[in-house]
Amino acid sequence: MNTREFQHLLIGMALIIGAFIGFTMLMSHPLAGAAGQSWYAFDFYADHHHPAPTSTPSPPTPTPTPTPIFAQTTMDAGGGTFTPLTTEPVTIHFPPGAVTTDTLIGYTRHLEGEPGRLSGADRYFALTASQQGQPLTQFERPISLTIALPPDHTLISSTLGLYWLQGTAWITKGISVTDRSRTSLSAELDHFTEFAVLGRTNRIYLPLTLKDYPRPFYMLNQLRKLTACENMGNHHLYIQVKDAAGEGINDIPVEIRWGAGAGDNIIAKTKTDINYDGNVQEGIVVFTMFKGTYAVSILDGDGQVGSGITADYQVDEYCGEALGNSLYHASFELIFQQGN
Repeated sequence: MNTREFQHLLIGMALIIGAFIGFTMLMSHPLAGAAGQSWYAFDFYADHHHPAPTSTPSPPTPTPTPTPIFAQTTMDAGGGTFTPLTTEPVTIHFPPGAVTTDTLIGYTRHLEGEPGRLSGADRYFALTASQQGQPLTQFERPISLTIALPPDHTLISSTLGLYWLQGTAWITKGISVTDRSRTSLSAELDHFTEFAVLGRTNRIYLPLTLKDYPRPFYMLNQLRKLTACENMGNHHLYIQVKDAAGEGINDIPVEIRWGAGAGDNIIAKTKTDINYDGNVQEGIVVFTMFKGTYAVSILDGDGQVGSGITADYQVDEYCGEALGNSLYHASFELIFQQGN
């Protein structure tokens, strides 16, 4: 190889080495593109090394809210019974004359509400009534409800009540419980709204300790026959239930019994009513007596019983010239009060 050929060989090798260095630098330093994107000088390299686009993650699918159970029927002046669905625990009875024309009745079962200091029995529902598209706010006669309770509820049976929602508070005004047991609750009411069965739980839990709630104790503070001038020919029991501070308490169940038979009694709830003296007071039950001997007790707790109450041997007693007390015509006042 002569000198010229050797020079040509060196120049060729330098060109090859320079091309290789330039190729390497192009691969390791991408060129800047529009909008911050990048590509490489060679299409075959860009096809395989362009950064993969970042995908936007899909938001999680929300858990669907269970749809409230709804049913409706039409009730007329003849009355009847409405059981919304075979799966629902509520039966609604309309006595004849409760409504005067065709009325659309709606039932909606809700999820659990906020009962406050009381506990629920998984019975939250709303009732509506409308006539020709207009809400019916009052019935001509009380409507009866019977509500089946879940067998595993933990509420004290004697504290069960039917409540309705006024604003954010559950109250019992206008509702009379006619029967209660561990498995069912029956009540009468005068209007439709949102309702719940509430009561006190059977016990509270503390660390390593299990306690029962004490039942209230009621003392019979007074049992007396009204004077002739107080009675004026009536034959009633005037019963009042008070709290420890001496204030009347509404919605307390009172049993009045006049015999040993299964039907020889009645259970009435205390309410705001007119007492024997004409004053409107809370915690009152007024019961009309007939022949027989009566006993009165409070079902919402333990305590004393007022017994031996009868007007069968009453002698004539006058208020001025008016006959106030007489045979079978005498009235009695009973006052029960919660102990401290």
